[in-house]
Formats: sequence, C-alpha cells, structure tokens
Amino acid sequence: MKSRTQEAAWGYLLAFPAIAGAVLFLVYPIAKGLWLGLTDYNPLSSTSFTVSLDIGEELALQYGIGSGTEDRATADELFDATEFVEYGLAIDLSDAQRAALQSFDERAMLDDLYAGKLAGKTTLGQLLTRYLPRDQALFKYKAAMVGLGNFKKMLGDQYFWITLGNSFMFAIIVVTLQTFLSVLLAIAANGKNRSAHFFKVVFFIPSVTSSAAISMIFWMLYSKPGIINRLFGLLGFQAVDWLNNTATALPSVMALNIWTTAGFFMITFLAGLQNIPDELYECAAIEGAPPATVFFRITLPMLRPQILYVVIMGTIGCLQVFDQVYFLIPNMRNATYAFYIYKNAFQYGNMGYASALAAVFMVIILVITSIQRKVIRESAY
Repeated sequence: MKSRTQEAAWGYLLAFPAIAGAVLFLVYPIAKGLWLGLTDYNPLSSTSFTVSLDIGEELALQYGIGSGTEDRATADELFDATEFVEYGLAIDLSDAQRAALQSFDERAMLDDLYAGKLAGKTTLGQLLTRYLPRDQALFKYKAAMVGLGNFKKMLGDQYFWITLGNSFMFAIIVVTLQTFLSVLLAIAANGKNRSAHFFKVVFFIPSVTSSAAISMIFWMLYSKPGIINRLFGLLGFQAVDWLNNTATALPSVMALNIWTTAGFFMITFLAGLQNIPDELYECAAIEGAPPATVFFRITLPMLRPQILYVVIMGTIGCLQVFDQVYFLIPNMRNATYAFYIYKNAFQYGNMGYASALAAVFMVIILVITSIQRKVIRESAY
C-alpha cells in the first residue's frame, strides 16, 4: 500500500506541470469567459480611471493655468473636480460619482501641485484616492451581472445569425472540397515516380506559409487591377470587385482557404495510403476491378480514420476562420462568427457580449464534432 501511494504521488508530481498548464491556459480561460458572458463587462470603461495624467499640464490645457505661484488665485477660482473629470477628461459619471466628487479636496491638491509634490505622471484613480475622503469603490469599475441577457440579445441580433450562417456555409463548402481535393492530391503524390517528392513540397508549402502573407498576395490577385481581372479582360469579361461584392467576397476567401489547407491534409491522407496493404490492390487487379470500384471499395474505406480527423479538424478550423476574413473582407454581411466575436470584444468594447458569443460557439463546435464522430464511426461498420 505504501509503495502504491508513493508511486501515485510521484505520478501526480511528474504530471503536475502539464496539469497546471491545462488549468492555467485552458480551464481558467473557459471559466472566466463563461463568467464574463453573464456580465456587461466593457474593457474600455474599466480603464477610465486609470488614465495617466500630468496635472500641471492638464490644468494649463483646460483652464490656461500655469504652474507658477502667481496662478494660484486663478486656479482656486476656476478648478472644479467634477467639471475636470466629466468634461475635461470626457469620462461619464453616475449621479453617485458626481455627488462623491463634491467632497474632493481641491485646495489640498493645488497645495501639493504648487509645492511640487505632484510632479510627473499620476493616474486619475490615484488622484481620487489621495484627495477624496469618500468610498473609492464608486470609482472602481465593476461589471454588472446581466444573467442570460447577453444570450437573449443574440436572438434579436441580425449579425449573430448572418455571421453564424456564413460560418456554417464556409465550413460545409470548404471542408467538403478540401477533403476531396486532399484525397486526390495524396493519391497523385503516392506515385513512385521521381516528381512525387517535388509534387508534395509544392502543395505543402502554402500550409506552412504565413496566413497574413498569403492573404496579402490574394488581396493583390483579387483587386480590380489584379491578375485575375486582367485575365478576365483578355477573355472579354468585365472586371469583378471580388472582395467588396457581397456575392463574391466569401467564395473568394473559401478558395484561398482550400488552397492553403489542402496540402496539409494531403500529407495526412498520404500517410493513410501508405499504410494500406498492397495485397488488397493486387487482389483487386487480379479480379479485374475497375479503378472507380478500387477507389470506393478499398481506398476510401481504409482512409476512414484519416477522413474523420480531416473532417473534424477542418470543420473546427473553418468555423474559427478569422485572419483571412480580417485581412480581406471589409463588410459585415460576409463576416464570419469568429470575426464578429473579435469586433464586439476589441472594437465595440462589448467583452461581456463577445464572451457569451464565444460560449455559444464552443457549444456549437462540441455538438458538431460529436455528431461527426458518431456518423463517420457508424458508417465504418
């Protein structure tokens, strides 16, 4: 019993770095995101009272008051803490905060300013703490709990439905085409000729190239004076504004995504092809089976583990596509769900709503992945 306890203790001790990493970088962020989804947390509001100030410079800018002692009488007459915070610094104040600022010790602050005790930068929060005798909790940002309010808001949010639909369409089309194309590329690369190695490298390079760099290359290809429209012009067609046209923007990014990911999944299928016993193909050749029968009765069934992996990973990747949409699509009508989460969190400041969107997205991906595993596994037997 003692040896078993020691063995278990050593096992947990050795596994502790991995467990701690999973908790710190996986469990905690998920739990924090779920909690934020129940609040109206806004990171822009949370930083209002941490703005860095040079008090002498701010007084000079807002009231024309210098730092010399001859300006003291003017400062005593003009400076008002509430006006300074609400209008000079453009910070929205609640009624309770305005009432608290009536107790701000303006004379003590000016005494310290002219005595040189407030030289350099300070934060508004530090200033309030030093010269405001009332409860400072009024000036500390605290997100309000809204419960399921963020989730109810999604039902009436048109961009929630638009971006969710775009993501589903993106995943269905891209995963289908990239899986089929990857299988064909793997079969071609599985040949015994000398050009097979060169073929593998050429199609694998896009998957290890920076997504930002590839997006910029395709942005130039898709632009009105780009190569694609020049070729169209030679054929007598009108130039197409591929990325600004709502009918072509998303399909253009789909083509880019298929091109960049097909080579990576080609390697996955290539590994599966090389594990298929040659005897199966020899038997099929002896029986005179046509190529289509060999492909659908031998190759595809033997590639089911790889197909499951590619479909699941491809679906997750397509649902989460962000960078290519960020670089290439300028309108929200063609935006994807992940991009809408980013817009809410980091551009609109609606971190609480963005967290709720992310929580729903996580559930959607889990459900889709579970269904895919069940369907593909059942079809294998």
